Amino acid sequence: MRALFLWLRRGGGLLIFATIVGFLLATSAYVHPWLLDAGWGIRSSAGLVLIFCPFLAAVVAYDVSRRVNPTLAEVARGSARGSFAAFLPMTAAFLWALAASAVSWVVIGIAVSLAGGVGASDPWIYLETMSVYAAAAAVGTLVGSHVKGVTSVAVAAGIVLAAAMVLAGQGIKAFQVAYSSGTMIGLERTPARAALAIALNLSIALLCIGVAGLTSGVRRPSRFALGALAIPLVASLVIAVTLPIRDSEYRPSREAQACVGSSPVVCGPARAADLLRGAQRDLAAARLKLRDSEMALPDRFVIARGDAARALGSSATQLDYDPSSLVDGHLGRDVLVRDLATPRLCEALYGEGAQEYLDLISEVSVWLTKALEPGQGPSEAAPAAVRAAYAKLLTCPIAAAPVQ
Repeated sequence: MRALFLWLRRGGGLLIFATIVGFLLATSAYVHPWLLDAGWGIRSSAGLVLIFCPFLAAVVAYDVSRRVNPTLAEVARGSARGSFAAFLPMTAAFLWALAASAVSWVVIGIAVSLAGGVGASDPWIYLETMSVYAAAAAVGTLVGSHVKGVTSVAVAAGIVLAAAMVLAGQGIKAFQVAYSSGTMIGLERTPARAALAIALNLSIALLCIGVAGLTSGVRRPSRFALGALAIPLVASLVIAVTLPIRDSEYRPSREAQACVGSSPVVCGPARAADLLRGAQRDLAAARLKLRDSEMALPDRFVIARGDAARALGSSATQLDYDPSSLVDGHLGRDVLVRDLATPRLCEALYGEGAQEYLDLISEVSVWLTKALEPGQGPSEAAPAAVRAAYAKLLTCPIAAAPVQ
């Protein structure tokens, strides 16, 4: 443990911690559309992991390559047996990187909680981040064991970045974590894709650590041992390429749902009940303002994303909810108009007849925009053409949800 503490204090891990925390807090300070959605904030910050991994690998490679330093080498020999000392720089850097990400997760969670938003419910992000950092640190260890000095920095960073880019072109996540540029309310990580990404990164870490350990001695490593270490990585790549795993990184959320209010009823994730109540009040106010429109406005809205939205049928209307679009804590007029003007997802919207229905939605939207203008009193009856367009939207054939 004494040697590990030494590397924690004198290795490059502290630089990693400062860099990651600095990047994450700087980007969060100026751009925070996720302030009401912790899951979005954490997934958004995950986009920077692709930058951190080459840096992490480079720092570990340099630390490992400079183990010839007499003082550090002497302490390592006095506190660790065998080849374990070679992995102390990797362990220290990994812990610092993980601590930096944990700090950002806590800060995001506190900020969202203070803003009255929705907490994160995605456990995959933490496991994915740990596996990615482990893989990058392991690559740095392997490179640092065979390439000395500053050259190891460029080689390690180059390998990680090149591997990430090449595999990303095949739809495979390595040295990066799935991120999101939009709200995660109503969505969750696709488990199969997350598990595969974790398995792939851990297999990379296992291979690099194993090869570094086997090649650290004077004896030539056996081909059988090297081949065995490569089996998990090969298996992960084969599964990623051949098995029919869902294409999307995310899927409609399957968490507990809750419904609030009446006229209309608004449903969505139970953990977002406070936000649902706010949306329900805004929709109720809009319906009240349109009570004389002579249009059969929806009385049930559901936050549904992707396939779940298409599976609503005629029983409910999709609520397109994005916390970043709230205006002073309320649904904006454009959101209200969009949701009210699309009472159901017509099948034609996904086919060749889309333009006809888009024109109908546009005609209704124009009238709703004027009727819901701030400061206006209750609307009068909608023009006959608008009512006819809305009736057609209410009775159109429903889009069938794709087979899972």
